Amino acid sequence: MKILSNILTTKRSFSAAFYALTALAVIVLSSCSDKYIAEHGNGKPAVIDYVRVCDPLKADSAIYEAEMLSTIAIVGSNLQAVKTILFGETEAALNSSLVSKHAIIVTVPFSLEISDNMRLITADNKITDYPFRAYIPAPALYNMLCEYAYDGDTVTINGNFFYSPLSAYFNGEMEATVAEMSTTELKLIVPAGATEGPITVETAYGKAVSDFHFRDTRGLITDFRNLEWGNSYLKGANGEEDGIDGNYLLMQTPALGAWVWNDALAGCYWSADGRGVEPIAQGMADTLALKFEINIVNWFDVPMIIWFKKSTEEFSVDDNNAQYHYKPWLNEDGTVHNARTGGWRTVEIPLSLFNTNKEESSNERMLGDMSQYNDFDVFLFGAQTDQTQKYPVDIRFDNPRIVPYKIKAE
Repeated sequence: MKILSNILTTKRSFSAAFYALTALAVIVLSSCSDKYIAEHGNGKPAVIDYVRVCDPLKADSAIYEAEMLSTIAIVGSNLQAVKTILFGETEAALNSSLVSKHAIIVTVPFSLEISDNMRLITADNKITDYPFRAYIPAPALYNMLCEYAYDGDTVTINGNFFYSPLSAYFNGEMEATVAEMSTTELKLIVPAGATEGPITVETAYGKAVSDFHFRDTRGLITDFRNLEWGNSYLKGANGEEDGIDGNYLLMQTPALGAWVWNDALAGCYWSADGRGVEPIAQGMADTLALKFEINIVNWFDVPMIIWFKKSTEEFSVDDNNAQYHYKPWLNEDGTVHNARTGGWRTVEIPLSLFNTNKEESSNERMLGDMSQYNDFDVFLFGAQTDQTQKYPVDIRFDNPRIVPYKIKAE
């Protein structure tokens, strides 16, 4: 009986091994077959059932057109044989890891020629034509280098798909003169009498309205003009020369090192000394951003600590409020450089990034509901990256404000 049992066990083991090897052989042969077809074709054209976007929530919806530089999924059969995809006369870049028997994921290539046909060509030159329109996108407006400027000044807008003929408008109605233009950068001369509001740009391919505002006062905390609000409102100096919106906060010192407390390097808006105790903003932090204008003449090291507090709390970098440490001087390799901006620039910081403490030993803090805060503080203070040096500081800071935040699709 024991011998019979061993024989049966051996047969079962052999059967299992046989089926496993057979399955592996099928997989290998299939893989080899797919590779061969991809390189040489199989005498059959590709078949397209439909095209869809790559969003899983819209996977069941067929599309018949797409913006250039958008990503689409081609669904069908014998697609592993495809070596070339043309949109009109423009070839798309194919990634072999995104090509299978039944689907190809591909980015629609850019061209100044609008096309109405997609052509799939297999390795053995079998052609499949499919009616599909690839069109040039409307302009995209990412940001303005500095959102504050005087009439007659030239402002720079970063974006994409800027093509002639192009028209631009301040606050939707005042047409601006285009000083310079490239595909991704637009320089406009601010028209006389320009008012606060978004920028509108129109081309032959569509229109875009910016999320950002020129001379933005939405959620403005302070513009540093009202000096009657007292010294607690402004611990740094009152700057006037070369501003972009009147007075500004001026932070200067001939030398700054680690953990040096210097009142001249702080800026505070305390509501009890300002407009009165009221929420600094309404809404949850993850939907908002802090914006401000800054002109850095010299700044090599030591972070700018930024935080919000309740009116009942003291000015303290040691409290439990979530902080953001602004370090434009820090290089990716950990070294430092002079963060000189060469003029005024607009900075945007999502409030969701306010998550640390003075020592940067924690990143688990958060702001939450902004209506619980009344005051706003900035202060150059903290650890020094380069312990061997003391650097001069000359920073101009203006118009801190809290605005809606939207992730940029750059």
